[in-house]
Amino acid sequence: MNKIHLDITSGFNYDWGFIDKISNELNIKCYTYRTKMKIGAKSMVQFNDMNAKVFGDFIYCNYDKIGLPRKYEKYLQIIKIIDKRKPSRWIVEKPIVIKMYANGITYNNIIKEYRIPQTTFYRWIKNYKTEKESV
Repeated sequence: MNKIHLDITSGFNYDWGFIDKISNELNIKCYTYRTKMKIGAKSMVQFNDMNAKVFGDFIYCNYDKIGLPRKYEKYLQIIKIIDKRKPSRWIVEKPIVIKMYANGITYNNIIKEYRIPQTTFYRWIKNYKTEKESV
């Protein structure tokens, strides 16, 4: 089995707070590492397995070719690896589906990508629409 991870690296004192916030909103895990070396230092945030895919889905949901093309290529590789797996159940949780829907991803793409039964999707989104209309 291929090990899946998506890493983002920066300077040692870089503040990854915005990544932590996004991760919490998407209900996914990320890990932050800080390393001092003989010459210099670095910090890194890492997403593993499905967390990497969900983070990539969020970042690249409306990808317009502006940004980091090598990270996008890595994201495409992650999608290929995960698509080869045979899930025992759908591979995403309700809060993530609602976040994707709120960010403009169509229900057909969500159902196809995450292998969610259509009735489950509509049940999850029904409450989101109700909450949105009451605001």
